[in-house]
Amino acid sequence: MENFWLRLTNFLSFTGIKDKTVWQDTLFIPFAFYILKSIYDYFNYHKPLNLLFKSFISSKLSTFIFLSQLKALDDNGNIDQDPKYEIHYPTPLPQNKNNLSKAGRLRIDPVWSEGDGECLGDVYNTLGVAGKTSKIQIADTIKDWSKYNNPIITIGFNPKTKELKGKCSPIHYRSVTRSIKTNMGIIPTPCLTIKKSKDILDSIIPNDAGIIQKTFIKDSGTPVFILAGLGTTGTSASGYILSKNAVALGKLYGDDPFCVLIHVDSFGGRTTANIKALYPNPSFLNKLLHLPTFLYYRSKKLFN
Repeated sequence: MENFWLRLTNFLSFTGIKDKTVWQDTLFIPFAFYILKSIYDYFNYHKPLNLLFKSFISSKLSTFIFLSQLKALDDNGNIDQDPKYEIHYPTPLPQNKNNLSKAGRLRIDPVWSEGDGECLGDVYNTLGVAGKTSKIQIADTIKDWSKYNNPIITIGFNPKTKELKGKCSPIHYRSVTRSIKTNMGIIPTPCLTIKKSKDILDSIIPNDAGIIQKTFIKDSGTPVFILAGLGTTGTSASGYILSKNAVALGKLYGDDPFCVLIHVDSFGGRTTANIKALYPNPSFLNKLLHLPTFLYYRSKKLFN
């Protein structure tokens, strides 16, 4: 190291500074600060994300993302072999400022809902930040249905989500039906809740609800993320909440299973989403290692 500083001082002698201690103070302190900051960022940001998706990153198999792949039907309920779609967009005219034009699209099945697509974007971005940038693909609902060894992320309460609910453990969320008074009278309404939470959330406008469940397939130990909502805004909100809280969830739970209950205002959109409950209570070690994060979420009374 001593020879290094001598060589560096000789190299920079054209500046008129020939005292190596000047260069040591000038260069070493910022370098040391950079190293310390990099170490801090790793353990405070990247390490929790790596732990959250540990089973996805370490797997040599592709991660499959399932969502509702929609097919167009004809009037008889059969698959339309020549489906037609239109894009409407504004083209104001002097005599009609609200004029709309149309652009046709043919045979683009399968299609997705907007909420599924927004959630999918959040999933891709969060995986990328965590370091999972390859071997990720949209699953084919039919061809990939039985590939249970691949890590799975399923978006929305699509048929795959419902099937995985029976194959995975633990599952901390529950779908319940409650009789709720509305403008149209008292009607049975689908609701969401999670274990030990007093909150039972409905999707009567302007409300919507969603969940994030990390779990594992019982037989194979394959990791599974379920992000789903009662309505499209709830599904979109589950992706939004994951992207905004992924580091904190990694600190609280690491690679362990957990569940998040989410409320969102469907009028205000996905950015109004907030966490209503978390389950289970984090382990003692995670509380100790990340005490400020735990205290912050506990102050919001999210653990029951």
